[in-house]
Amino acid sequence: MNLDDLKVRIKDVPISHIIGHYIPLTKKGTNLLAVCPFHDDSNPSMHVNDSKGMFFCFVDNIGGDAIRFVMLYKRLNFLDALKEICETQGWNFSDYSKEKKESPKYEMAKKVLSKTALIYQKIASES
Repeated sequence: MNLDDLKVRIKDVPISHIIGHYIPLTKKGTNLLAVCPFHDDSNPSMHVNDSKGMFFCFVDNIGGDAIRFVMLYKRLNFLDALKEICETQGWNFSDYSKEKKESPKYEMAKKVLSKTALIYQKIASES
């Protein structure tokens, strides 16, 4: 499994289940409403729609999917937001982020280039 598989799995979870871990949601019709955490809000202006898998604040004009919400709310980069969602859902992030093993030739080339750079730096500092 890879990160694309994780993104699909996240999209299969109702967005309200993910956003609901962070802020309280109130059902109104087919939407869920929330006080927007991205601006000073006293009336619910953020709509969460499970069928579309998205949230939107009509005051900020900010919206997106569950991953974007977590990125904005927790101020995380994309990868850390995926990790955060895995934690809240009880999934093992390492199942999706297997490190790609580089070939031995590539590893050796990196070592040679690194040593070469050190030699050039030493020669340049002696001049």
